[in-house]
Amino acid sequence: MKYRLFFIALLAACQPTTLPPTPMPTTLVLTRNTAEPAALHVVQINNQLIAIYETAESLSVTQAVQQTLSPADAPIRAVELEVQYRAQNIVARCVPPEASSGSTLAVVFNSTEQLDCRWQD
Repeated sequence: MKYRLFFIALLAACQPTTLPPTPMPTTLVLTRNTAEPAALHVVQINNQLIAIYETAESLSVTQAVQQTLSPADAPIRAVELEVQYRAQNIVARCVPPEASSGSTLAVVFNSTEQLDCRWQD
């Protein structure tokens, strides 16, 4: 009986532990919905600087500027872009709804200080 309990305890101790799933990176897809050109200068996520473009990155309607964010940036609580539009710099922000990591966050600049943010799968 003593050996049987020892064997059961040994088996229980040797069971593999389940590791938590590794979070997937989030992709940020940046476009514009304006008639005139816009240029991207700065990207911030959760008040942390993600990218600075020394030469402004052109925002397009059809071709997105993409940023891959690390799992450490999740959850995304705020997105802020500094955009040059009509010869002025605009700081545009959005607060995306909560979503699981591994998704794509589409961010659209529409010439105002309020970005359009939506999660895509």
